[in-house]
Amino acid sequence: MAEITVPDSGLVENFVSPRIRIFYNESNDHAYLFYMNRFCGEYYTGNTDLIPVDISIQGTQLPESPANQYLFEDALDHSRRCLVPVEAGARDWYFFDDTLAAGESRLLEFVDLNSAIQADLRVTSPDVFCYSEGLFNRRRELRCKAGTNLNLGATFYNMGTDSTGDVEVTFTDHSEASPSVIGTDTLNLSGLSGDYEPDSTSAVITWNTDAGDIGIHVIEISADSISGEDYFDNTIFVTVLVEPRDYATEVRRDTWDMDYDSTSNWHTGDIDAIDFNWDTTSTGWTDSVSGMFEGVLDYDTSTGWFKGAISLAIPDSVSKYINTGTYHMLSFGIVVNNPNTLSDNACNMKFAWRDALNNWNDYVGLLAGTGYHVGNGWDRWSVIGPIDLKADTSLHWGDGNAKELWIRFQYSITPQPEPLDTLPLDIRIGWVRLEESAQ
Repeated sequence: MAEITVPDSGLVENFVSPRIRIFYNESNDHAYLFYMNRFCGEYYTGNTDLIPVDISIQGTQLPESPANQYLFEDALDHSRRCLVPVEAGARDWYFFDDTLAAGESRLLEFVDLNSAIQADLRVTSPDVFCYSEGLFNRRRELRCKAGTNLNLGATFYNMGTDSTGDVEVTFTDHSEASPSVIGTDTLNLSGLSGDYEPDSTSAVITWNTDAGDIGIHVIEISADSISGEDYFDNTIFVTVLVEPRDYATEVRRDTWDMDYDSTSNWHTGDIDAIDFNWDTTSTGWTDSVSGMFEGVLDYDTSTGWFKGAISLAIPDSVSKYINTGTYHMLSFGIVVNNPNTLSDNACNMKFAWRDALNNWNDYVGLLAGTGYHVGNGWDRWSVIGPIDLKADTSLHWGDGNAKELWIRFQYSITPQPEPLDTLPLDIRIGWVRLEESAQ
């Protein structure tokens, strides 16, 4: 018989009691205990989500099994990966206590510490971490920018009282057709000893990423097996994302995220200049959403067009110009409200730029043939791109440097003469990125 009780009277009325079960392995030579806190609310009027529990096992009242003789005064906690003391009482009673959080469970294996427990390495996906060079805050989100010297590691636990000796841990990238080893480390664990003290250490490598690593990587982290242990606990597969570098972040040191700036009429320093038919009155430039370029395009009756262009901010320094050979993947977040058409395509976009020698590359259609379009309507926020500027030879975006980058929005009213009820176009831009690609 196994029981779990809550030694407190200050529980909420709808409290659901925890559950407990004792069971054995297939060969009936090991006894296990599993218990779980089923309630996921507030336990006490003090609003705490932790609850103390008392566990008791009466060996003589358990179902008849050879494993009943394997109830000992110690248990191996497979959840916390440590030893837990068990108090032995009269008439084959065993007791211990615990504290459980909402929804928390434990798996315990009764062990006899009079005999050594085989060293057994274990690693799980939550044990994997990373941190960038010079930064020692471990992160569970396995991602970095290309060019980062990424420290990738995993914490291994010894579930036995024997020491492991030197064990090699290998980090293998399975992203390509032929797996490649990106690093190794060696660990040595002495074995479990004190109560509630895990025996653990971390294997860490430094992965010097570059543009060729951009993309998703499936990394196998595997420790050599120790004789007599279950090898499958020694290996874990994780996914690491290497993201492309963005020009504005890496070179300009200020992302094109349209953050607020009071020095321009259009409320952001991420745009250097404007051109064509923007409404430049106080009602044309708005700042209803922080971190958003908000502009209005007026209709030009002389041409029959709505047109408006923006020049993205680039520092006036040769060393800060855009390297067109490196940065050529353009993307942006945008919404356009065009009440003059029922089409889902709100407007066209064109692209122009000036190189470091002041050569002007005139406006060329940006979205044709890409499969992207600008959604029409306030509820049609669009993420456009990435568009490879090198892929369209008419853009002349080769290996060089760019000192100006212009994006133009335009829409034509047809047929002529234009209707009398022409309404302006509202354009909102949240961000623009110009990134590198995998080499």
